[in-house]
Amino acid sequence: MFAFQVHPYLNRGLNDFQRLALVTQFITCVSGMIYLMVGCLDELNEVSPDRQAQGASTVLTIVVFGLNWVTVVLYPAYRYIL
Repeated sequence: MFAFQVHPYLNRGLNDFQRLALVTQFITCVSGMIYLMVGCLDELNEVSPDRQAQGASTVLTIVVFGLNWVTVVLYPAYRYIL
C-alpha cells in the first residue's frame, strides 16, 4: 500500500501524471484480483467457462492493457506536445 501514496512534485504536470498512474495501478490490481478470484472459483466448482465468460475476460484484459498504455505512452506524449 505504500506504493499508492501521493507525494507532491514541483510542477502540476507531474502531479497529474502521478494521480493518473495511481488510478491505473489501482484498477490493474483490483481487476487482477477479480480475474484470479473468478479463475479460482471456477476451479473449485469444477466449472469450465463458457463463451460469454471468455469474452468478458478478453474485454477486461483489453481495458486494463489500454488504461496502462494510455498512462505510459499517450499521456506523456500529450503533455510533451502541449
